[in-house]
Amino acid sequence: MQKTELNTVVDTGITVIVAQARKSEDEDSAYVFVHCDLAGSGSRTFLARAWFTHPKVLFAYSTMGNNINKEGWNNNNHLERDKTVKFGEYQNKGPGADPKGHSPLAHQLTPEEAKPYLTLDLIEGSKWILSPPTPKIEGVVISLIQAYLGDGLSFILEDFK
Repeated sequence: MQKTELNTVVDTGITVIVAQARKSEDEDSAYVFVHCDLAGSGSRTFLARAWFTHPKVLFAYSTMGNNINKEGWNNNNHLERDKTVKFGEYQNKGPGADPKGHSPLAHQLTPEEAKPYLTLDLIEGSKWILSPPTPKIEGVVISLIQAYLGDGLSFILEDFK
């Protein structure tokens, strides 16, 4: 997720933003939230929980409101998952981003550790995300002028070229 506003509503119990079902270290998947705004009611929202044994979740450059539980992360009542979860935080801000109260499950990443999660390489973006089109502006402008004014003004367009 990038530049996404996540607004949580807590009536009773707790709320969890994400619960990843990664089952082994060999699975090449992760949930990454970059430049997101986490807001909402209550103060019992967890960033993530260990739904399966090897979740990998990162929040980076995000703003975390008072709705985020002071622990931040949850092992889903499976203590054995404390050794296999990969919960990361990088350059977050706001009252819910204070790492002092966050669970030891979370790791404050260094720039080097965060970098692989902050590029399109994580999702193999070069294979399926097309580059934005780059039309020849000059040719488009000339074509529009010719279509509108006709070829009678070609002497003016020669100076433009």
